[in-house]
Amino acid sequence: VNEVIRRFKDFAWLKSKLEEKNPGVIVPPLPEKDVVQKFSMGMDFIERRCHALNVFVNRLCAHPVLKFSSELQFFLEAQESAWQAEIQSSNAEKGAVKKGFLGAKKFFKGVANTTSSLLTGKSADEAEDAEYLKVKSYVNSLETHLAEVYAHSDKLTERQKKLFKAMKVFG
Repeated sequence: VNEVIRRFKDFAWLKSKLEEKNPGVIVPPLPEKDVVQKFSMGMDFIERRCHALNVFVNRLCAHPVLKFSSELQFFLEAQESAWQAEIQSSNAEKGAVKKGFLGAKKFFKGVANTTSSLLTGKSADEAEDAEYLKVKSYVNSLETHLAEVYAHSDKLTERQKKLFKAMKVFG
């Protein structure tokens, strides 16, 4: 029986990998990360966290789909050096994909703004002004409705006061 050491962030990594590799499968939730009690690090806190994480792993091992996952098996069996190499590889891959995606998104947004400017003769700033005007109109409408709600609630309050006074007279 091999023993492995895992931190809370490793459990979070496992959960995200399982969700990524098994779309549509409900992955059991991780226990809450209690930040306040983390700093006290009493034995009670450590035992409760350990128990909650054991329950999480047991639920994964009992799951009809996830129990066959190579990620779960690696999480449970990998020694520290192999585990750290996998985490670093995963983080580097995620960073490269994110940078590539954001770069492509900026490029296409720039192309769309330029094309829009050429076709309409308006700059991107004017397009944002239209959105601002839309939001401003919505906020003004909301303010009007809230004023009406306030007026109605004020009338209801006055009616309730009169009713209370009337009931008080009758005893």
